[in-house]
Amino acid sequence: MRDFSRRALLGWAIACAAVAFALGLSARTLLLEDTSLSPCKQEKTATEQTAPVSDRTEEPAARPKQTPAQTRIEELPPAPAQGTSEPLVTLLVCTSFPCSACSKAARESRPLIDSLKDRVRMEVRHSAPGIHEQARRSAVAALAAHRQERFFYMYYAMFGGQDRLTESGLRQHARRVGLNLEQFDSDMQDPALERQVAMETSLCRALGAIGTPAFFINGERHVGWSRLADFERVLRRHLEAAEDKLAAGVPREEIPERLARKYATDPDNYIALVLKHISLSP
Repeated sequence: MRDFSRRALLGWAIACAAVAFALGLSARTLLLEDTSLSPCKQEKTATEQTAPVSDRTEEPAARPKQTPAQTRIEELPPAPAQGTSEPLVTLLVCTSFPCSACSKAARESRPLIDSLKDRVRMEVRHSAPGIHEQARRSAVAALAAHRQERFFYMYYAMFGGQDRLTESGLRQHARRVGLNLEQFDSDMQDPALERQVAMETSLCRALGAIGTPAFFINGERHVGWSRLADFERVLRRHLEAAEDKLAAGVPREEIPERLARKYATDPDNYIALVLKHISLSP
């Protein structure tokens, strides 16, 4: 009887170890390849619901119906943008200036985005929950620079100097990129810019971006940053699809919405909250 009990316990222990090993392997497949490039968390469950930019399409995530606050997203001013006013591919970036992965993504993708500006339009929105004061204030600083038509100068300056995102540091960045400091100081105190940052954060959340950086390539959601090569592969896949439609005779202005309906992780929200309100001015 004792031998039988020992054998039973041994068998039970081996079975438990096998299950634990299998679960461990499954868990590893959910982790980013390089943890140093993990998305910057904005909720406790961010790493459970995000993945780096890759050739895979993220599965749609269930989310609550729009709240009245989210419906006011329609009131957002046009986003700072780079690229053509007649895009084949639309790229929305939800970002946060204190986020190290956002900085790496912005710096590494810049030459690629510049090289595709005749076919791709990139728009930037800020994801800065109210509890993250430095993220919120640096977003306000970027929008203040946008009022002086210097957004992307400020954007890359702040990502290149993330150790200077205090109030005095933001003013140093503003001086460095040639802003009128008197106007900058005034705009930094404007409640309208604080409200805009809050609405942009709601927009990013409504689209499912609970971590940064988040990229919406024709609405296809990718969160985090692994390698430039992965990002470029996804972007060029969308460009190829757009060019196929153009060659088939689809009017250029119809292509972004058609691709969003096919590829977007959440087509209805992307079309309603982004494409229908996208700024088409150069």
